[in-house]
Amino acid sequence: MIRVTHSEFSRIRYLVDPAQQDKLHIPLGVAVEVVVSGQWLVGICVRSALSNDEIAVLDGIGRDLLRNPFEFVKREVQEILPGTQKPGDVLAALASTNVWSLNVTPAETWGLSLRNGPVEAQLKEQMSALWSEVVRDLLKVPAPRQARRAVSRRARRSQKPPSIVPAGRFFTQENCWRVPSVLAAA
Repeated sequence: MIRVTHSEFSRIRYLVDPAQQDKLHIPLGVAVEVVVSGQWLVGICVRSALSNDEIAVLDGIGRDLLRNPFEFVKREVQEILPGTQKPGDVLAALASTNVWSLNVTPAETWGLSLRNGPVEAQLKEQMSALWSEVVRDLLKVPAPRQARRAVSRRARRSQKPPSIVPAGRFFTQENCWRVPSVLAAA
């Protein structure tokens, strides 16, 4: 087993009406922060497109911003990376700076476990499983046994506001960045 010393995730969503956060939001993806064998990794798993129904409820600015959700979120993360110094900083910065229409939830513990082998490929695979679990939770679709083991129990139990996203309309792209590590004791 590969030693995972830190693993958290945050949900990324677009609030159609930020004044009523529990009413209508569009799930965009997840961001993760992980420390594996002394390496600090940050990754995102974000949709590449929205459904026509989702686009229809957006205002003009929202439509422009979310023309390519993956690229939009990727830019947000890349802007934050240079100012981060320790694990937990990236998700905390994303959550504190994206509280209005683009909304990033506070970090939650992610029950990540990795086998010996290529870390980045396994991380991306588990990010996909995490995103699938978040989607199933939103849509209240039963999760396969394998996906249930891939994410933390806390994530499955959290309550989600209703979503307008129909089942089967999720398209994801993934990316992973290695953050220069200042982890002396990792």
